[in-house]
Amino acid sequence: MRYKKHFQLAIRGVTLVSLIAFIFTACEDDSYTYLFTDKSTPVSKFTPVINGFDVEFQNQSEHATTYFWDFGDGTTSTDTNAVHSYSQKNKYMVKLIASDNNGVTDTAVQEVAVGYPLASFTYVANKTTVTFTNTSINANSYSWDFGDGTTSTEENPTHTFPDGGTYTVALTASDGVDNNTFTQDVFVVAKYQPVIKSPSFEGSTSVYRNEETGWYWVGCSGSSSPTPPDGTNACKFGSAGNLIAQTFEVEANTDYILSYYWVTKAGGTIGIKIKVTDGTDHNVILYEGQTGVTPNASEYQSGSFEFNSGSSTSVRLWFEYGDVESRLDMITIK
Repeated sequence: MRYKKHFQLAIRGVTLVSLIAFIFTACEDDSYTYLFTDKSTPVSKFTPVINGFDVEFQNQSEHATTYFWDFGDGTTSTDTNAVHSYSQKNKYMVKLIASDNNGVTDTAVQEVAVGYPLASFTYVANKTTVTFTNTSINANSYSWDFGDGTTSTEENPTHTFPDGGTYTVALTASDGVDNNTFTQDVFVVAKYQPVIKSPSFEGSTSVYRNEETGWYWVGCSGSSSPTPPDGTNACKFGSAGNLIAQTFEVEANTDYILSYYWVTKAGGTIGIKIKVTDGTDHNVILYEGQTGVTPNASEYQSGSFEFNSGSSTSVRLWFEYGDVESRLDMITIK
């Protein structure tokens, strides 16, 4: 004889789980069916994304099937992910009620500040020079702190940092009543610094007139009269054809400023001719100019010029006699 036993446990819930167990004996098998409850309950949560007076509410609730939004300004919505436009600047208490099919609910409440200044920016770095793009909203004045001791009130400034490294830049955006500050670490890489050998023509001329340790030298001489601005020696251009030249490495597509001191005797119009060429192809001219004549033959004058290295990674610097005796000293580049 075989007996069949059937057990069913009915518990209020949402998930049906069936378990059938067979026990074989000589005379019976048993079947059991259980109804288990799903204990998952709704969890209400959301993230507001604010853009001016428009807010996108990203619903991140769990175990819910219906939603009810209260935007805190007298308007509501039953959308899953709601988008709402506010009419005025204020701080609103936004409520989301998440419900499941059994009527179980959970509520999340957040304060959403709409219409207030929100500071933000992006940047593009080119060596130590950084261009900042202001992406702030709801603001009409701005204050920048570049983290290197300098500041700006421009809306979209360009700033050159003193050296490579990481700087914490802060932007404060204001609407005249309220303000908001955004900070971001800005990483800049220092540009390659060229090195000019024997820039002040000091020491033995046999050393600095050697192109490996100083200058390519044609006809010029070392001179200590008049007193140069640095050290005790200078380069003297005494007659036509006298010139010096030096090749050094640079970074491509970079602006450089070359500075120097010079003095001439009276009687001419061109003191020293100056030229910068590509380090290998001297027909590629990056800069060409000249000095005038100093009013005092014993007092050095400062001069400078700017050039861009273009595609060159090395340049050749040339100084040549103009039409009057001249001296050159203390050459620097940055």
